[in-house]
Amino acid sequence: MPRSSDSPGHFYVAQGAFADIHGLGQLDYLAGEVGNGIVGSAAGSRPPVLFDHLLSAWNATTGAVEPAFPRVIEDWQFFNGPAVAEISGDSLAEIIDSSGGYFVHAFQRRRRGARGVAEAHRSLADLDALDRRHQ
Repeated sequence: MPRSSDSPGHFYVAQGAFADIHGLGQLDYLAGEVGNGIVGSAAGSRPPVLFDHLLSAWNATTGAVEPAFPRVIEDWQFFNGPAVAEISGDSLAEIIDSSGGYFVHAFQRRRRGARGVAEAHRSLADLDALDRRHQ
């Protein structure tokens, strides 16, 4: 999904997460947002205004927006937050986020989407831990 031109973004109902998306030992903060167009929709009885739903990432030390962010997502990110894990087999962590549209996205820190994610069948955790293998 493309970057948004609907800025600045605003926090709304999504949860955030801290993760090292570069693998350099520096934390980033990831969170869902909505674009500035929501201000027009919320400001009164005017007709609805279009706005973007966003996944944003900031350097947690400097507060600078990470390159290639925010990313546009097709629907609200209600009561959820991103997860970070390596799922594509290329040793780079992906940011995994879902939306109210029942879509799940995997983004890499610099690319539009993670290659091969549709074929990745790994879970982020082995919840029953019976076989002691990462699945």
